[in-house]
Amino acid sequence: INPGNPWARFVYAAVTRYHGQIQNWEIWNEPDNNGFWVGSLTDYTRLLKVAYLAAHAADVNARILVGGMMYWQWANAYGEQAWLNQFLAQVTADPSAPTNGFYFDVIPWHFYGRSYDVYSHALSAQSALASWGVTGKELWLNETNAPACDDPILNLTSDTTSTVACSVNGIPSPGYANIAEQAAFSIQTTAYAFVAGMNRVF
Repeated sequence: INPGNPWARFVYAAVTRYHGQIQNWEIWNEPDNNGFWVGSLTDYTRLLKVAYLAAHAADVNARILVGGMMYWQWANAYGEQAWLNQFLAQVTADPSAPTNGFYFDVIPWHFYGRSYDVYSHALSAQSALASWGVTGKELWLNETNAPACDDPILNLTSDTTSTVACSVNGIPSPGYANIAEQAAFSIQTTAYAFVAGMNRVF
């Protein structure tokens, strides 16, 4: 571990400390969302590589997850799986990547939208991985939901509750679902994820 690299030291220390208790390590949150990652894609790829190497120096069985991807920001601007394809282009250009599992074991997703999106985007992600010759990677859905409306929200700082209305003047609240719809969303999304070949759903 390079003593001059604070990130490498941190990852090595964390994985060493929790060896035998934690095996899966997700590196960052939504690196394809400029609200969470302000560096370049090259910066993120370097961050992931250092994390992978440092984690494996501490625990050869550590599994590294790419930061859970929100998908939409890059897709809306550049097309289906735009971030993933550019990430894979950078990773596969690294000559040491194939012998190091391309520096990741799992790609997790954060999908908030139609339940069918989980199915279609999981398939397109698998296609992107295959097109770059990257095999043996798991896909996880580790964030998903339809936020509930007409469900009291407890404000922990004041012990009061508030409610998001399902419609205002007859116009449905965008992105929200009533509690029954939310329950149906959870069932449909889980089914779509497993049918599409995802390995885990949270």
